[in-house]
Amino acid sequence: MNISKNIGLLYYFIPFLKSPSIIENKLSIVLSLFFGQKSIKIKIRNLPPLIFNIVDYGLMINFVGTLAFSTNYSLVDKKYVELSFDFNHKFRIPIYEHSEEDKNLIELLYLCSRDGADFITDKNENITEFRNKTLKIYEGKGKKIIETFSGIKFYLDSIHPGNTIMECFTDDIHTIRYSDTMTGKTVVDVGAECGDTPLYYASKGAKVFAFEPILSNFNSMLRNISLNPTLSKKIVPINAAVGKDGTLNFFQSPETPTIGSSFVYNRYGDKAKTTEVKGYSFERIIKEFNINTIDLLKLDCKGCDIYLNKEILKHVVEVKIEYMSQFTSKKLEELKQLLETSGFVCTIYRTSPFSRISNKLNGHIYGKKIK
Repeated sequence: MNISKNIGLLYYFIPFLKSPSIIENKLSIVLSLFFGQKSIKIKIRNLPPLIFNIVDYGLMINFVGTLAFSTNYSLVDKKYVELSFDFNHKFRIPIYEHSEEDKNLIELLYLCSRDGADFITDKNENITEFRNKTLKIYEGKGKKIIETFSGIKFYLDSIHPGNTIMECFTDDIHTIRYSDTMTGKTVVDVGAECGDTPLYYASKGAKVFAFEPILSNFNSMLRNISLNPTLSKKIVPINAAVGKDGTLNFFQSPETPTIGSSFVYNRYGDKAKTTEVKGYSFERIIKEFNINTIDLLKLDCKGCDIYLNKEILKHVVEVKIEYMSQFTSKKLEELKQLLETSGFVCTIYRTSPFSRISNKLNGHIYGKKIK
């Protein structure tokens, strides 16, 4: 029994046990989590008992959180729960069996409502009439589509809700200054994942070279870009990693292989899944794509920033890096020194209110050359 892991699971679930709570069997849940039981039974007011396998802990949190935040919910046909966050716009979620689209919807509703978003469900409603944190979710082309307040669309089954929607649009972590314009500028987006940041930067007027190494993420990006035909003209998608040339061995999480992958380090040990990915050095990007000036170099690549050097940075005007110094050989102090000696003025900041580790180990660093 891994007591520390079990306590960690319990820690994240405790807020839903505090009064007032929709959960009726609080003590049994506490004991089940503490002693590491493989399945957790949850009795929620006015619903039949729910049983979650512990490997679906994330789904359990998202499901309970979604119901906890809702203004009202009810059982429909003994197999769905219908809920709303405003007594008006309604969502119907299966209670027992969940498709990937269902899981993403549940996670999206929980994370984004937690961070202040609201939702509309009528395809014909004009989203610009609502507040900037409004998200529209509706059926289209036989699939559920989510549309952001800026009009960018995504297939619900082709996103990572926490990264694609919550961080990029609800929390707006990629905006540096609201006065900035990117019209006519060039962005090299390393770690483009499901297409959120390429579409975000393209919507601001930039031409975006979007690098994503994991094939399933890359295919999701292509699907999402296709939903936005005007913006797609500004995006060059490339299925490759960035840092060095050649075939690179990526280490992936055994549970969520599409998130947190890296060729720079292996934090999953013997349990890691591996896949081979084509690699580009920064030098090759500049040469092959004929990019003389990179107006913004955005790196969310789990350590590839260790391959930056002064020669590359001569071509860069602004840089935005999500660093993970706890895993890489280049520490934050060295990265900051490299940027500053290359002419950048730097700002270090964090974007997650839930991280408990020092800025020295994990966070964001933004640098801009001062003319």
